[in-house]
Amino acid sequence: MNVLFDADVILDVCLDREPHEIAAFKLMTLVEKGHITGWIGSGTVNTLYYLMANELEQKWVKRHLLELLELFQIIPVTHDILEKSIKSKFMDFEDAVLCHAADDRGLDYIISRNKDSFKASTIPVFTPPELLNILEAI
Repeated sequence: MNVLFDADVILDVCLDREPHEIAAFKLMTLVEKGHITGWIGSGTVNTLYYLMANELEQKWVKRHLLELLELFQIIPVTHDILEKSIKSKFMDFEDAVLCHAADDRGLDYIISRNKDSFKASTIPVFTPPELLNILEAI
């Protein structure tokens, strides 16, 4: 199962954002154990660095970003994906890029706490607790 992680889910773990970090951490543990394949967008890494560096020491941020790069697969963003994203019905460009990149790679799900941003998605979008419930039912 291939799952795209939105930046908010990663930040929940990295910044220990209660009460969301528990479900996000469980999903990242499933990635670590190889039960699911986790993906992040190439631009997400930039976003994570920027947002974490505003709250944490740069040395810590770099170390954990390197750990994330070992844990997650990175979805490349191509010219075609950017063009589709610009022309799409998405309100948020970054979310459009993520969705079109995930679709291009044939990913199964997108995980985000902000499902409303992905209303135009052709890929099912779940919150972390929702995806955990689905995985427990399988």
